[in-house]
Amino acid sequence: MVIFDGRCSMFDGQHHSDALLEILKSKTIRFAALALGSMLILLAPRAAAVTPATLVDSRLETESIQLATVRDGVVVYFDRDRRLREAPLRDFVQIRAIGKPPPSGATADTADETEAARIELVDGQSLPGRWLRSGSDTERFVWEHPRFGPLEIPMEDLSSLTLVGEPIPGDDDSADRVRLINGDEMAGFVAGVAEQGLSLIPDGVGDPIVLPIDRVAAVRLANPIESVSDADRVTLRDGTVLLARGIVITADEARFDAALPGRPMRELALPLSAVARIELTAGGAQLLDLGSLPREVTGGGEVFGLSMLPRFAPASAQLHAPLTLRFELPPGATRFAVEASLPTGPGAPPRLLDHADLELVFRLDGQTLERRRFNADEPRHTINLALPAPGADADRALILELDPGADGPVFDRLELSHPVLLVAPVEPIDASRW
Repeated sequence: MVIFDGRCSMFDGQHHSDALLEILKSKTIRFAALALGSMLILLAPRAAAVTPATLVDSRLETESIQLATVRDGVVVYFDRDRRLREAPLRDFVQIRAIGKPPPSGATADTADETEAARIELVDGQSLPGRWLRSGSDTERFVWEHPRFGPLEIPMEDLSSLTLVGEPIPGDDDSADRVRLINGDEMAGFVAGVAEQGLSLIPDGVGDPIVLPIDRVAAVRLANPIESVSDADRVTLRDGTVLLARGIVITADEARFDAALPGRPMRELALPLSAVARIELTAGGAQLLDLGSLPREVTGGGEVFGLSMLPRFAPASAQLHAPLTLRFELPPGATRFAVEASLPTGPGAPPRLLDHADLELVFRLDGQTLERRRFNADEPRHTINLALPAPGADADRALILELDPGADGPVFDRLELSHPVLLVAPVEPIDASRW
């Protein structure tokens, strides 16, 4: 038993963990709390349950921690030296690898069971699931989410729908586009939802046609993208991305306010084990996944006559040399970071390290920012780049080059983990819906 200011607390297990953390945070015993923190980990691990995670600060530097709580804009954690810390949440832009400490040499932190079928909304939310039926009118459809159940989705809120295969890239907003199961693509205007599927008016045709939903592989609508800058983004392990406010994390639960499509704002309470990562906006900056930016392959993408185009997924990418990629940077982009490595995990080609030899180069505005060599001696690099301020030309592009070595592109593959871009606020954004 330990007594603080006349109060006593028995370290008898999980029952007292929340009370203990509140005591530890008291300003009148801050010195004692810091000294006691390490002892608790060593002597009474159940007194204050913690979860392994990684904190990312505003310079995109990372720190592996044991997360205790997030509450009232403060994160409480044990650092890698097992010292108890607390810091304003605004000092960080991301909490990732929640509950999953990376094994030795690993860099990836991706969703566990990302569904192939999903919808992307114009505000950046992403919902895996399945098409259930048409909605209450021709401007809505019902999407069934594996956790939240049926959701009625207004077509004006939809950015993309992917039922089979890869999503349609968002590099052309001049018209709506539909890809059929057989690979054919049609451009035009999606006029609404019919009982049997989608009503499409093709370019150059006056009358709509109905496309049965079982013939549709993917849809991309030309709806304008909305940016909500004052809401955090919570990514679940099934690939769900939600806009969130008022995040509270305890030993085994995450709670936050969210507005699911077709439903009023309400508090969601989810097991912490269901959460993969959280992008934080309290400091005013936003963190963007490199794969979400408009991009173009301007060179390479083919090896020995075979297509080897880059493959992007949330928080990761797979590349093969030779390759040149051009990414359009948004206004306010100030820093870029990535963990890059030769693939050595399950599914990697045998003896890859015996042959792999490639160079990764980043350029911006004609300036070389970074150049790294990957081979058996150097299979992994962490890259963190400050992006120069833009000149007179406001349209900036980050160029990624992957060049094979002297022996040619034999097993010259590279994996990117957490390729992220830090974007400082440029102008106020209307977030009235929040």
